[in-house]
Amino acid sequence: QIIKMIASQKIIDNWAKEKGITQKDEVQHDFKHLIEEVSLDNLVDKVHEDQLSPEKIDKWEVQKYYDANKEKYKDKAFSEVEAEIRNILAEEKDKSFFPEYIEKLKKNAALNVNYELLKVAEPTETEMRSYYEKNKEKYFQPEKIKIVEIMINITGSEDEARNKANEASTKINSGENFKDVAKRYSNGTQFEAYYVSKGESKFSFEDKMFQLQVNEVSQILKDGDSFYIFKVEEKQNKRMKTFGEALIEVKAEVAKEIEDRQYELRKNEALFSIHGKTFTLGEFKEEFRELSPETQAQFASFEAKKRLIEEFIAKELLLEETGDEASELEKGQEIEELKNQYITQILHKEEIDEKIKEATDEEAMRFYTENKEDFIDPPKALISIIRIEAGTTDAAKSSAKQSVEAALKKLKEGADFSTIAKEYSSDATATLGGEYNEWIYDDSHLDPILQKNIFELQENEISEVFEYEEGYYIIKVRQKQEKKQRTFEEVKEEIKEALLDEKHHVREAELEEELLKQSQLIIYDSSLKRLIKDQTKPE
Repeated sequence: QIIKMIASQKIIDNWAKEKGITQKDEVQHDFKHLIEEVSLDNLVDKVHEDQLSPEKIDKWEVQKYYDANKEKYKDKAFSEVEAEIRNILAEEKDKSFFPEYIEKLKKNAALNVNYELLKVAEPTETEMRSYYEKNKEKYFQPEKIKIVEIMINITGSEDEARNKANEASTKINSGENFKDVAKRYSNGTQFEAYYVSKGESKFSFEDKMFQLQVNEVSQILKDGDSFYIFKVEEKQNKRMKTFGEALIEVKAEVAKEIEDRQYELRKNEALFSIHGKTFTLGEFKEEFRELSPETQAQFASFEAKKRLIEEFIAKELLLEETGDEASELEKGQEIEELKNQYITQILHKEEIDEKIKEATDEEAMRFYTENKEDFIDPPKALISIIRIEAGTTDAAKSSAKQSVEAALKKLKEGADFSTIAKEYSSDATATLGGEYNEWIYDDSHLDPILQKNIFELQENEISEVFEYEEGYYIIKVRQKQEKKQRTFEEVKEEIKEALLDEKHHVREAELEEELLKQSQLIIYDSSLKRLIKDQTKPE
């Protein structure tokens, strides 16, 4: 296996060379960033060790802090708190050190910055209107409805939740105000109407919502662990946004086009220079393109880009401080490993991720039909408990047994379980009247003692006293649900994810075999065994 692993990396290297992966500009660029990141990490570690570790704090600074905080340390000698104070001062120094350190580097860097290169002319109304007319298809507003909802969560029995939804629906259909019914029945907090755009809602039954007419109330609809009832208050058809409505989007697009043109024309001009080494506008643009769309939006304005340039300058100044370390690192084992990981990720993306397809509904349905038994929820119950610690001595056990039997006697005489739990139980649930509010499932993970004493009971039935894990118990089943077959719709996405994962593993195995065959790898077991034997011979 070890030999195969070593060979696999060599095979991946060969694949990358054949495909010309390592010669691509973007890959070389990323390799450069890998080296820079490791160099900066090493520099930060070195600075911390040399100047910011608690041990580097002068003793007189520690003494000064101690003297200034005598009220805080009045009962403690200096020697007792010296280490603590060193850590406090090191942390404080760390907060201000690097900004001050970079400002110091700037003063000695012969730094020149031409921020004016970043300035871009504001789009004119003529340019924006022209862009809007040419790109109207970008500015469609999807069909929208304004709805008010009732959401009823399935916290216990599904039948119980559905009955509650039926009650709400009956009241609405008999003429009661929808919002008044929502306030009495809904578990949600959304009582005011809100807009939903077609294709953007969170609901699986979106099509049914958009089929409703104004003032029409939906049937009871189920999504996940909740039932819903909707009323449509307003409908807006799909339409083209006016120029005024689309102005913000249009302005951003036109400004970006102007910026791209200007930056391309002036890409070779120096944006800043450090000790004569220039960083061009084109290089800045390349770095900017690597940022996520969200980050690019944050740095879209001139002032924001100036702040970004400050960050780039700080990075370049720190890289200068690493000296020859970066060139040495490039040859080192750490960088080799990082490059190998990067190439392996590219291989994975091109030969696996891009070659497997998402599972279809048909594939998911076939899997569901063939494995329906795997999608059965086991029986489950909500319980309340009374637990009395048994103790470790015979006397303690006897006392506990008497207490629990007294509790059971009162329950059999008709006492309220919650009241008795608060009086007798030593369990953490005692203050809640013994209520344990998580479902207990009748599956292979459940202890047989609990299985017998819970699932042989009916709803509202109370168990006899039983001993379990150093305590005496009485259990009441508050609610019970029999096993239930999950529907295809409930598990479809889960199945698709599992099928995609399976395709992924299959393609991985196929690729490994393909690469090994192409490499014509032969492992000579006898030679390997002889080598190991020679290495383990006593001298």
